[in-house]
Amino acid sequence: MITNFEIASAFKEAKKRLQTGGGYQPRYHRFICFALEDSWLNGPCSKHQYRVAREIIESRMGARSLASYSIECWLVDNKVVTNSWLCKPNSRAIVQEYRHRWLDALIKEFSDKPD
Repeated sequence: MITNFEIASAFKEAKKRLQTGGGYQPRYHRFICFALEDSWLNGPCSKHQYRVAREIIESRMGARSLASYSIECWLVDNKVVTNSWLCKPNSRAIVQEYRHRWLDALIKEFSDKPD
């Protein structure tokens, strides 16, 4: 069994590995799922922490797999933004900030839950 503390820890590690802003940053990831995977493959998270955290992301997004479904897709599907908005120059940085805020909320949610 995995604890809420361990889930929160996985999200904290992913946040450390997530790009900021809209530009390319070596050794950082644009997508939460890749940042989670990196925290497992390169430590300190366990494979179980990675899998549970990824399943939480998938279920919150309503996706069967994150392999082809991103926050951008979710935002368009839920009519939060349009495809044309995603083509604007600053949209990538705004979406990346959204990813960071979402991780912050997940960290708080699982840090506040008793085990």
